[in-house]
Amino acid sequence: MSLETEISGLTSTAKALIDIYAGKNAAIDKSVAAAVAAVPNMERTWYVNQVTGNDDNVGTAAAPFATIEKAQSSTPAGGTCNVRLQADYVHAKSTVVTVRNLLISSDVSGLKRKFTVTYQMGTDGQYFMSGFAMASSSTVAFLDVTQVMPTPAGLNPVPTGTANIMFRSFSSQIAAVYAVKYAACDMQMPADFGGWLAMQHNNALILQVVSSSFPSGFAGRYAYGVPAGALAKDYPNIMTNLTSL
Repeated sequence: MSLETEISGLTSTAKALIDIYAGKNAAIDKSVAAAVAAVPNMERTWYVNQVTGNDDNVGTAAAPFATIEKAQSSTPAGGTCNVRLQADYVHAKSTVVTVRNLLISSDVSGLKRKFTVTYQMGTDGQYFMSGFAMASSSTVAFLDVTQVMPTPAGLNPVPTGTANIMFRSFSSQIAAVYAVKYAACDMQMPADFGGWLAMQHNNALILQVVSSSFPSGFAGRYAYGVPAGALAKDYPNIMTNLTSL
């Protein structure tokens, strides 16, 4: 067999191998693309209008929901729920956070919507602050919102302790950490406000405040059990960009 014939045979074999590889590679790429396409979209954006909305609507800007709870329940568990408030919102429940990220913002950038926290009476006859129960490792964030904390005036008995906290987590949960963020927000509170923003105990707390204003008297109200003026660095289970609490 001549050298030319051997070279020609090797060339043909190499080309055949390349064709086989290219075919298999294309098949692999197609399978990967199909697998990626099959993964469900875990992020949803819903519009909420407590004045004109209805939870029987589809949650669009033209047909908004009435409640944040409906927006969250319409989002896959473990996903991201973007809530766009079209009007001021009065929060009258302790909402269990079932999504990974619950992001509440104004539907118009730079236009702050009021988010008013309230006191409600529980089945035990005791009052509690409305807010969010962080039952898993999750984040609740506010953007372009003016948050109004409640007054305990006229309540009997006046709520105390952990019933007086907006963001609560539970040590019985296996979650190690939960996060709260305020961006471009304003915090308002009455002079007699005696509650706290978030709970800190066995579960770690991440608290981030960006381009937001809090009243000077809010010191000591950021985290339950942390006195006013305490240095954040002295609390290893709190991660925050605030120097003092």
